[in-house]
Amino acid sequence: MATGNISLIPSLVLNVTDNCNMQCRYCPPCGENLCKGNGQIDISVAKILIKLAKQNHFKTVRLTGGEPLLFPTQLKVLLEECGNSFERLVLNTNGTLLHKYFELLENHKNNLVLKVSFDSLNSTEFKDLTESTEFEKVFDNVNTAISLGFRVEINSVLINQDLGSIKQLISYFTEKKVPIKLLTFANYYGNVKTECNFDLDGLINYLEIKSKKKTKEQLIGSRGISMLKYTINDTTVFFVDHSCKSSKTPEKCYFYDCAEICNLFPCFSGALSISLSTDGFLTICKGSRRLGFNVFSKSETEIAESFGLLLKQFDNCIKINVNNLIHRRF
Repeated sequence: MATGNISLIPSLVLNVTDNCNMQCRYCPPCGENLCKGNGQIDISVAKILIKLAKQNHFKTVRLTGGEPLLFPTQLKVLLEECGNSFERLVLNTNGTLLHKYFELLENHKNNLVLKVSFDSLNSTEFKDLTESTEFEKVFDNVNTAISLGFRVEINSVLINQDLGSIKQLISYFTEKKVPIKLLTFANYYGNVKTECNFDLDGLINYLEIKSKKKTKEQLIGSRGISMLKYTINDTTVFFVDHSCKSSKTPEKCYFYDCAEICNLFPCFSGALSISLSTDGFLTICKGSRRLGFNVFSKSETEIAESFGLLLKQFDNCIKINVNNLIHRRF
């Protein structure tokens, strides 16, 4: 089952808010946060965690939600606290508010990545997936960000879009030299229930034909989810299959005891990050709170101790081919 013990460098994920101005069909009710907390992050705790991430040579910090740009004051503090200390300072956004805050983001261009969720260039599909009529605004904001020299990357979740519209999206952004990550639908530990009907085989065939180069990759920091990396127009197109039944990117990393004691194993993501939710929970597993600590109202020493215990878990990861498992729960 396993291909050996490995040590991973996680990312630090800070959930800026659990509020969002879209209602995407594939997103949990409170976003990646997976809980309804205090609406927004505790900045004092977040600053301590950023300091700890610097001390432990993390390569990636991700600011997500909900929609982080709903709270620009808090976001500004977090961006300034991170500075240039990380290879990638990722801002996950749906793109609707970017036009208001390009000036705020300008000072962080050196390592900032605007990771924009954009699932179709077809406005009808966009509205169906997001329950939003903001297609034109997002489209214009993305193009403005590109023209201003921001590092933009596109995330597209594959639900029931027409294959032709996804091909159009790939063609459009690779011509602009904007990397794309295509992700199959994940149910977020059973928190998202929606129909998924996408021509995955057709997409893979298309990528194989269009790409000049194909390799297998992992996330920066050797974090544990496998991806297929295609090169089209000298631009990267990543593909990640979250399936735990017959994944086309089956190698995922989990904590050593996941298979033994967790009824969510194998989950869609595996071992990736240390995350802070808006209710103050610091965890390495958002699906189950067995491995985590409530760090709101804790001292800096207590937070550092909790962080260290979680970080230590990444020394005991195992790489698993999920296609070879006897599945207990999906």
